[in-house]
Amino acid sequence: MDKFKFEINNSSYDNDYICYEDVLHESKQVPIYTIGRGSHIESLFVAVDMTNELPYLFQVGRYTSIGLDVHISIEPVSNYRCPSQNLIYAPNWQPNSVYVRQNRQVIIMNDCCIESHVIISSGVTIGNGALVRCGSVVTEDVPSYAIVAGNPAKVVGWRFSNEEIEMYNLIQWWNWSSKKIAGKTKLLCSNADSFIRLCAPAAAKEIRSLEPIDITPTPKEHTGEEKIYLLIPDFEQDYPIWEAIIDSFAKSYSDTNYELLIYVTEDENTKSRLDRLQEVFSKYDEYDCYINLHVGAPADMRSLFAQADAYITTHSSENRAYMDMAALFGLELISGFGIPIFEKVETGTMVSDHNAKGQPHTDTYADKGVFENAMTQIADRINQILTDQYIMNCTVNNLKYEISDFKDGTFPTIEPFDVTIEKIIHEKKSLCRFGDGEFDMIAKRYRQQFQSVNERLAIRLKEVLQTEDERILIGIADNYGDLSKYNNQGKSEIRTYLKEEIRQEHYALLDMNRTYCNTYLTRPYAMWADNMTDAPRKRFANLRRIWDKKKLLIIEGEQTRMGIGNDLFDNALDIKRILAPAENAFDKYDDLLAFALQCDKDRLVLISLGMTATVLAYDLAISGFHALDIGHIDMEYEWMHHGTGGRTTVTGKYNNEVAGGNIVAEISDPVYESQIIAKIV
Repeated sequence: MDKFKFEINNSSYDNDYICYEDVLHESKQVPIYTIGRGSHIESLFVAVDMTNELPYLFQVGRYTSIGLDVHISIEPVSNYRCPSQNLIYAPNWQPNSVYVRQNRQVIIMNDCCIESHVIISSGVTIGNGALVRCGSVVTEDVPSYAIVAGNPAKVVGWRFSNEEIEMYNLIQWWNWSSKKIAGKTKLLCSNADSFIRLCAPAAAKEIRSLEPIDITPTPKEHTGEEKIYLLIPDFEQDYPIWEAIIDSFAKSYSDTNYELLIYVTEDENTKSRLDRLQEVFSKYDEYDCYINLHVGAPADMRSLFAQADAYITTHSSENRAYMDMAALFGLELISGFGIPIFEKVETGTMVSDHNAKGQPHTDTYADKGVFENAMTQIADRINQILTDQYIMNCTVNNLKYEISDFKDGTFPTIEPFDVTIEKIIHEKKSLCRFGDGEFDMIAKRYRQQFQSVNERLAIRLKEVLQTEDERILIGIADNYGDLSKYNNQGKSEIRTYLKEEIRQEHYALLDMNRTYCNTYLTRPYAMWADNMTDAPRKRFANLRRIWDKKKLLIIEGEQTRMGIGNDLFDNALDIKRILAPAENAFDKYDDLLAFALQCDKDRLVLISLGMTATVLAYDLAISGFHALDIGHIDMEYEWMHHGTGGRTTVTGKYNNEVAGGNIVAEISDPVYESQIIAKIV
């Protein structure tokens, strides 16, 4: 048994490289190894068992580094369960290694680092981004981005978190063009968070836009598991293995529902390839197995992988790239160099007569809706990971501000709820509230679906925020320091919004020598850590003192319907309502203000109109009205009675904070209709 040994010294390639040699002296070229562009090898020794069947493969992906004195062995595995582990020379002898399943290939994928003096055994695949420590003996597959060490090598750590690994396997930056990689050098040398944040959305979009291709179906007529193996034949090789794969499949999976899907590229060589395939198919007419055929363009490739269950490796120069596609869609990898290639399975029972296999069919393949749903799920999972990662980053960045002994700066002074309520009741103070929407509007940053950016509104909001009129209380959110009083959802929302640049933007607008009230006064329920106790009911009871036995003028969106269907305002003496547009209410601001100014000043004015309410409460206050920007108080009251601890849709009421909340059913309520004195919509 001949042994072939070669050494690659100081190798570095700008392009993918394949080394061919006529090692069997048959005037045929064997692809001894392939090296992806950007990879660097100090010294590598590969020992190969050379046979006429050449059942081996050694490939290195892109941007991988291999250190000094690394050894790879691609040779048969002895069957230690036999009485003898060695060859017995006698008539009709068989090497005992034939009876052991073995994989005679070694593949080192992309962005790997193999340190010096490593030994890699036959059949090993080292996944993308893996790190193999110095002196390790690798006898099993290494997962992507794992750090392995020891003899035998075991996983001792990971380069990134599970979510980050999922993102890297999606982005597959090593498959970018050389030009693109050169332009992204700084980003590739930065941190994982920045790289994922900037690159994953485009990769997710590409997946979501992937279109299914029509593959001819093979109606299954056996019982048992259905599984599709994808084979892309290595036609271009002098020693191809695709025929051996078809032979092994036919003999292993006859009378089963397993399918071999063969892909042939559509080009000038298509006819000759199909002729070769048909010649091979004719050898298996007596086998009851499913072999399907698809002829298509290279652009079909990703969609093809998305519809298969497993990919079979070959000698193809594109094999490494195909393995990337298989990893992207979670396909099982089957070595075309394995002996045997396929595992035997129990045969199913034939339920009806059917035609011989190996012929293309004409029907439409899988349901397009199922494919699109799968692609959407992948993209949604990516987006969720990006969101989770972003929230985690925001949490870490905000942590220093949440620690009680933070000394690097001061926070705005915000008074307790009770103090604000007493000022509203006994001193008839008006209230103008500022939340993230109002601050974003001042910055002319679009964020709220119910109010588009309006330059005049931005100017007016800044005027209100910086007023020194003693009749008016200015409310801001108590977000800037300790967040322990809020539940996890509340904390997450605050941290996600209040990034460092937003915080500094707020500080530039606020007066640190001023005492503000808490804008969450009108949000007593959804975001609080104690919202599953009796505390929200007590907060609402305190708030209801504000309008107890008062005549009210409610100015609200036309589908807000505050107090309808609940008892929030039942302690008021009388209610009149002015209805404004549910969205972009500021477009009607002058008309709203003009009509409100004609109303009785002895009525307490409660306004629920988003950021328009902030300005309207201010203008009414300086005109002698007692006016309160009351925000989401009615919706919070509904959520409390719903009792889930969070936000939800409420039938018959507009709600801009939950999905579908802007779709509002009509209601019939004579009392509500009788309270409306104007509709300025």
